[in-house]
Amino acid sequence: MNKLTATILIAFALIFQGNAMAAGKLINEISALEKPERFKPIQVDNIIKKYFSEGISKAEAKEILASEGFKVTEEETKQPIPNCPDCESTVVVGRYDHKPILSLVYDYGIAIEIGFRNGGVAVVRGWYVKNAY
Repeated sequence: MNKLTATILIAFALIFQGNAMAAGKLINEISALEKPERFKPIQVDNIIKKYFSEGISKAEAKEILASEGFKVTEEETKQPIPNCPDCESTVVVGRYDHKPILSLVYDYGIAIEIGFRNGGVAVVRGWYVKNAY
């Protein structure tokens, strides 16, 4: 019985440590805001712009997102990005889903979209959203 108890305690310690290490300064700063209501995302562009200056490369932007704890993908846009009609058609998207321990669905999420012009950051947009459930 003692081995089982020790194993469970170690597992919980590792789970909590993993969640604490995953979030960077950007995620913590946004998470400190008042939680959004369902179906009413909060625009967080001003916070995100502190971490991504105009003109930095796509590779550097992806590296910053990954180091902050975001899942990073590149996606093709079907429509021009607002305020940047001449941006490249490929955007970098960062997604962070906060999932409480022992939960199957996430509690809230942060989504970031970065548009590029001539290989450098031209526009940054972000939303802080609550899960619909």
